[in-house]
Amino acid sequence: MRLIDELYLQWPFYGVPRMTDWLQTLGHGVNHKRVARLMRVMGLQAMLPGPHTSRRQPAHPTYPYLLRDLRAEREVRGGVPARLR
Repeated sequence: MRLIDELYLQWPFYGVPRMTDWLQTLGHGVNHKRVARLMRVMGLQAMLPGPHTSRRQPAHPTYPYLLRDLRAEREVRGGVPARLR
C-alpha cells in the first residue's frame, strides 16, 4: 500500500493498469484486481476523464437523420467486380 501511495503522489493520473505494471516491474506479484481493491480501500482514483465521455451536451445542436424514411428502390452495385458478386 505504501508503494501505491508513493506512486499516486508522483503520478495521480495513473490508473489501475499502469499502477499494476509499475508494481510488477518492481518485482511484486500483484494483479489488477488486487491493485484495484487496494486503491478503493485507500480512496485513490486516477485523475482522468471518467465515464460518460460520449454523453451528448445539451447545448450542442442535434441534426435530423435524413435517411430514416427513405426506401431503397434498387440495388446499387457500381464498382463491385463480378467475381465478388
